[in-house]
Amino acid sequence: MDILRCLGIPPVVWYGASVCLLIYLYGKWRLRMLLNAGIPGPSPTIFLGNLKQMSTYGIVDSQRRHRKTYGKVYGQYLGALPYIFVHDLDILKEVLVKNFDNFTNRMATMQSLNMNPYPLDMALIFARDDTWFRLRNIMSPTFTGAKVKHMFAHINTAAESLARNLAEAATHTDASYVKEFFVAFALDTIAGTAFGIQIDSQMEFTNPFVVNAKKLFPTTFFNTICLLFSVMFPAIKPLLKLCGVYTFTSSAVNFYREIAERIIVQRRRLPDEKKMDFLQLLIDAEDDTAGQGKAHAKRLSSDEICAQVCLFFGAGFEAVSTSLQFMAYVLATHPTVQRKLVEAIDSEIGDEEPTYDNIQKIEYLEHFIRETLRLYPSVPLIARGTANTVEIKGYTFPKGSVVVVPTLEIHRDPEYFDHPDSFDPDRWKETIYPLSWLPFGYGPRQCIAMRLAMIEMKIGLIHVLRRVKFARLPDTPAVIEFNPQAYGRLAPKEDIRLKIEPRRGRMNNASVSCSSLNS
Repeated sequence: MDILRCLGIPPVVWYGASVCLLIYLYGKWRLRMLLNAGIPGPSPTIFLGNLKQMSTYGIVDSQRRHRKTYGKVYGQYLGALPYIFVHDLDILKEVLVKNFDNFTNRMATMQSLNMNPYPLDMALIFARDDTWFRLRNIMSPTFTGAKVKHMFAHINTAAESLARNLAEAATHTDASYVKEFFVAFALDTIAGTAFGIQIDSQMEFTNPFVVNAKKLFPTTFFNTICLLFSVMFPAIKPLLKLCGVYTFTSSAVNFYREIAERIIVQRRRLPDEKKMDFLQLLIDAEDDTAGQGKAHAKRLSSDEICAQVCLFFGAGFEAVSTSLQFMAYVLATHPTVQRKLVEAIDSEIGDEEPTYDNIQKIEYLEHFIRETLRLYPSVPLIARGTANTVEIKGYTFPKGSVVVVPTLEIHRDPEYFDHPDSFDPDRWKETIYPLSWLPFGYGPRQCIAMRLAMIEMKIGLIHVLRRVKFARLPDTPAVIEFNPQAYGRLAPKEDIRLKIEPRRGRMNNASVSCSSLNS
């Protein structure tokens, strides 16, 4: 201290400089994992990692750039979190299937992003290790074909409403933001299949189900900045939660949680009046002792039921509505495809009510949806945490790193698809390597609701294409630009406007009615 005084340096300056040096060294130390493992990639910036490049080019464009520069395996940092992007399908088979026990958890080192209000931490998508295995085993029977069949009436009713609303729009306006219609359809479908409640989102704008669904995902600048800081400095996550910063709006989550709790109580009182919806299927797997030290309990607790329903509602409507928006765009920009799809529907089922069995006959509809999801997967990235350091095909994946599957880039890789940027449903007539198509993930952790989502989109398209057709407008883009701010989702930079036209000879035909539903 005497030396500092002799040099004329106040102690407070020395202490401050020492703290800054320690922070700098700590920041540099956190960014050595990928370098030490021999994983190539762009140089990260202290604390920010590669966030600057990601924000400049967007995650999708930066993947394409790095794939060309560094090859099929390269690393990046999101803040201090080490990502390893893998385009090699043989390595991905090890990660997603063969070595699944080492890559069980989603984004293991990204728990700073798991800023979820109670009880969403108990949802299947966020569950880890033994808890995930237990939940998955209990819930898998909920989405079998036999169970989904019982939800068809809800889906058909919502799809009929969608078709009527689009037909009405066709007579009143020259341009429509089609996603608004598909959001309403998805909300109506999930309200029915999850809660057994019938709503009409197109007509009931102030319905609490509609209002809360549309505010589930916070979009404020403050919330985005806070989540960014939680990535850079994971230790502040508890403080941010105390301040009410979440990845889902807590008030909206609380609304659906309270609805689920009231329905659970009501159905317990009337056990003989069961409905075949998602909530009821989970109630049938309920046990109040689950989650209280019984790691292998075979039933769900009430809190776990509410968590699954809340996530099912929130995640389901956004993914389905965005995918249908892309499908409408494809139909408008590929009139030949639209004509072939309409002909396939008419020839295979005509005016029959869509059922689980007859929609399987429409092979071209299956190919059309698969091709749309190839070009526009609603989730452009899949991430798995590395539990223990492992070497695969000469690459070292260190413990604590996150292996990222760049779904969109794999779907558009010329190594796996001829003319990958072209829309061609007929390519699905040939056998395609399963791991090259990943819109729902792959392996044991594949999306549990894949079957239901595919059926929902098929029924929606069948009803819609019986009544209307989509056409492009002068300002309809030839190539869709993606929104770089739609973190974790693939969404257009701007919602798509299209012209909706009535199908001649169909407008006056009475649509097939569905079985009436009790609300």
